[in-house]
Amino acid sequence: MQNKRTFQTSKSSIGFSKKKLLPFNQVSRVLCLDTCIFILVSPQLIRRFTKALSFLAFTLIVHGCYYDVIIEKEIEETQAISFSEDIIPIFKSSCISCHDGVVSYPSLLQNEAYQALWTGNYIEEGDASSSKLVLKLKDSHPFEGAITDNELKKIQLWIQQGAEDN
Repeated sequence: MQNKRTFQTSKSSIGFSKKKLLPFNQVSRVLCLDTCIFILVSPQLIRRFTKALSFLAFTLIVHGCYYDVIIEKEIEETQAISFSEDIIPIFKSSCISCHDGVVSYPSLLQNEAYQALWTGNYIEEGDASSSKLVLKLKDSHPFEGAITDNELKKIQLWIQQGAEDN
């Protein structure tokens, strides 16, 4: 008769009430089965898993909620600036909500902006640094972030190039 080591195990945790003697190599399988079933039905582990999964989902959502930073192309000093193609879009995106000719003057609507800037003495032809328009925009008018530095540079170049209605 061969001498085998045996262990007594109780399967009460998975619904068996019989005690049985098992050979040593089968003990690890039974313990593994007991552990797997315990993990599947344990309320504490389910709560921990739910909390961990909730935290992971929250982290992924927060990390995924960002906006891309738009890097504007640098303006060259020699670039020709057009009033209708370069300046009017700046006025439309940043200024027209207030400067529509009703709420605040000068009116910067597309068909009125050029005339309003000249009649209101907002432009000093060829001298952007002393133009009322540039001084107001540099002074964070109406609030900081209304136009970007690149947009301000376009307006300055347009004035330095003669502020033509092109």
